[in-house]
Amino acid sequence: MQIATLAGLLRQQSGVGDSLPIDVDAIVEWCQITFAEVPVNGFLGLFIPDPVPGILIKSGQPPGQRRFTIGHELGHFSIPTHTRQAGHWCLESDLGVPSDVVSTTIEREANKFAVELLMPRHIFKRDIDRLDLSFQTVVELACPNRYNVSRTACAMRLVELSREPCALV
Repeated sequence: MQIATLAGLLRQQSGVGDSLPIDVDAIVEWCQITFAEVPVNGFLGLFIPDPVPGILIKSGQPPGQRRFTIGHELGHFSIPTHTRQAGHWCLESDLGVPSDVVSTTIEREANKFAVELLMPRHIFKRDIDRLDLSFQTVVELACPNRYNVSRTACAMRLVELSREPCALV
């Protein structure tokens, strides 16, 4: 099953649907995943599959990054091939760069899951098709009352889905 399909199913089955911004905390609760924010250094998030699914994230992350980290860890929970592994320590370098630059397949897949979970293609594409291609559009879409993601994540999604040739520098 494709990652975008899994993310969409999780939004729908959890009852969160496509209401923006996507309520990742409600999804975590619906999945009955133990969740905690802890003051640690060295990683942004950790998914622990056994004996009870759990997600730990570094406390103090900016809201957009926090949501992306949770979405990324939900990817590890949702993607069937990821849950067979002992645990996923997700470093800043795994979550802060475009998916195609990340060193491991599972981290790339979890990033793609987070992007689709938080910025569903069908809604995001509709939004950018009606707006000008500009950094102001990125600011508008990334804001807390729309997608509530970092400007970087929003800009990368805009570049990915834009009809116009563009790049993020």
